[in-house]
Amino acid sequence: DVGAEGEEAELPEEIISIRFIQLMCEGHFTPNQDILREQRGKFTSVNLLDDMVAYFSCLGRICCPSSTKAALAVGACILEVIQGPCEGNQDHFALHTPLMESLNNQMRSRAEFDNCDKALEVELKKTVVEIFQGLLEGQGKRTAVYERVLSVIHLDIIQLMCNVDSEFNKATEMDEDDDI
Repeated sequence: DVGAEGEEAELPEEIISIRFIQLMCEGHFTPNQDILREQRGKFTSVNLLDDMVAYFSCLGRICCPSSTKAALAVGACILEVIQGPCEGNQDHFALHTPLMESLNNQMRSRAEFDNCDKALEVELKKTVVEIFQGLLEGQGKRTAVYERVLSVIHLDIIQLMCNVDSEFNKATEMDEDDDI
């Protein structure tokens, strides 16, 4: 939902489900993390990780404060689902979904659009870097996940964003000083 300038971005009520999943994985209890990928012993298994990636990818194509806030919520959930590490979820995200391509797309600047909140966009980029770190957590060198992350990640974009982020922080500090 795109609101008027200065209006608080509203998220759909269903975003509470994403927060529930995130909290369910807090503490890195692997059985809770694994159940999102597969429900063993059940006639039908539902893989919620694929749905998270699809939602995250969809949000990445919309530039407005609401979609950025929703992407932050989904990104925080994805991060919690892989930390610990949860190797099964790391493998699934890295090897069987387009998550890393979506993460790379999120790293590309969208803040030049008038309806983007630059601070939220920077926060989203930080979350993306944390997800890349989470995918590599506990991975030894030469694992399939490690190789896939290295082959897909756009390090030049991350370096560029680090420079832009420092310039953004300096500009923000200067604006705050002017207000005093």
